[in-house]
Amino acid sequence: MNGPGIAAGWADRLRLLPGAVIDWALPPRCPGCGEPVEADHRFCADCWGGLRFLDGAGCPTCGLPGTGGADLRCGPCLADPPVHAGIHAAVAYGPIARELPIRLKHGGRIGVADTMAGPMARRMPTDAELLVPVPLHRWRLWRRGFN
Repeated sequence: MNGPGIAAGWADRLRLLPGAVIDWALPPRCPGCGEPVEADHRFCADCWGGLRFLDGAGCPTCGLPGTGGADLRCGPCLADPPVHAGIHAAVAYGPIARELPIRLKHGGRIGVADTMAGPMARRMPTDAELLVPVPLHRWRLWRRGFN
């Protein structure tokens, strides 16, 4: 005799079946190189090693690394101070850091935005009063479909 618990168990398993088939047919891939990885928004070991995460130890105004400390400004910022309060980058520019925004902006890979958002959110200053996106020209916005 089948009780309601047994039927509910099979129903739960059947609900999970489409997800398992999709995961098997389309496994999560590294956003940098496309190699299969264990979960979404994860990098393979080679791409992870190619990212240089910034810790904020550079110039507080322009973000240039290697200025000697978090409170020391670099020479160009001392000579001609910019009109903004500072720049906060999550990773140093490199092949992987270059490829992700290109895939998002020109390849229509919207899922890459979630991958990039985590490290960016960690670098966001807690006392920030304003976050300003760089606006796109209306034709570029129309062509791309998002800003």
